[in-house]
Amino acid sequence: MEDCIFCKIVNKQIPSEIVYEDSEITAFHDVSPKAPTHILLIPKKHIASTEFINDSNYDITGKLIFRASEMLKNLNLKATGLS
Repeated sequence: MEDCIFCKIVNKQIPSEIVYEDSEITAFHDVSPKAPTHILLIPKKHIASTEFINDSNYDITGKLIFRASEMLKNLNLKATGLS
């Protein structure tokens, strides 16, 4: 998407502090953090919202959750706000 800020970050059109990247996921520090460590994980394939998750892209949601959990452990952090 042309005006999607996340697509621009994935395509390196907007600079970001990337902390993890693979062929399907990019993770980076939020520019307006709401916590001491605030990292966003996004799919590289544009998905406008959860409304658009379907059979062709639902597997990425599991990968995002797995990577988020892995990052929490590697950074010795605990998930907050997820109750």
